[in-house]
Amino acid sequence: MRWLLLTTAIFLAAAAPAGAKTFSAEQDGVQATITYNKTTATNLTITRNGATAFDAKPTIRQCGDPGCVPSGFEGDPPLRVLDLDGDGQPEVVYSAYSGGAHCCSIAQVYRFDGTTYTASEQNFWDPGFRLKDLNHDGRPEWLTADDAFAYRFTAYAFSGLPVQVFSYRAGRFTDVTRRFRSLIRSDARRWLRVYKRARHLKDGTEFGAAAAWAADQYQLGKRAAALRYLRREARAGRLKGPGAHGTKFVKVLDHFLRKRGY
Repeated sequence: MRWLLLTTAIFLAAAAPAGAKTFSAEQDGVQATITYNKTTATNLTITRNGATAFDAKPTIRQCGDPGCVPSGFEGDPPLRVLDLDGDGQPEVVYSAYSGGAHCCSIAQVYRFDGTTYTASEQNFWDPGFRLKDLNHDGRPEWLTADDAFAYRFTAYAFSGLPVQVFSYRAGRFTDVTRRFRSLIRSDARRWLRVYKRARHLKDGTEFGAAAAWAADQYQLGKRAAALRYLRREARAGRLKGPGAHGTKFVKVLDHFLRKRGY
């Protein structure tokens, strides 16, 4: 899944060197421009009221050489300029993609330190992210899903990825999913519906939805109730498939969730 965010942005192909492209975004006197080609981003420039405050090639630790390319997903801009932490100073968000079938969407946030811009990054893996002010406090959250569940209990196509929310404050990303209980409850209802449609199967495809539902329940403080439900399902002859199944699947899932901090 790829989530979208509309932003004030201008596509500027003519200003780039031959064979390259540029993309610009701006807000409140801060303008950012990325120059890139098919394989990598070659330069990022950030100006404040017309004065250059940053001018260098963006370097993302997780991309290696030759690096990531700016996000090319439809509607997902390579750059956003917006105030992430409500301090009145817009940050610059650079969205990059590492390539591959299921990896990786990486956000790099440039924050003004009074002199220049310093970067921090977060890998959002295959789910990507959507910036949305979930609690209406004027500071957007990063809405995504937990990619650690991909392939963990079943094939990727059937893996359930429970909802995950991050905040960005003072240069750091923090998992704040538990603050958004209504969002978790909605996600749990969705995964329970998916599980109930698949629980008659015997090939393990239902494991993904069961795992995501259980993760949401754990986030809501309902671990004991979730385990009782899954054990009843196992005793009823459901949760069948290759590898750990039935009550053993429930035990393995519980260990995984506790280890992940659910």
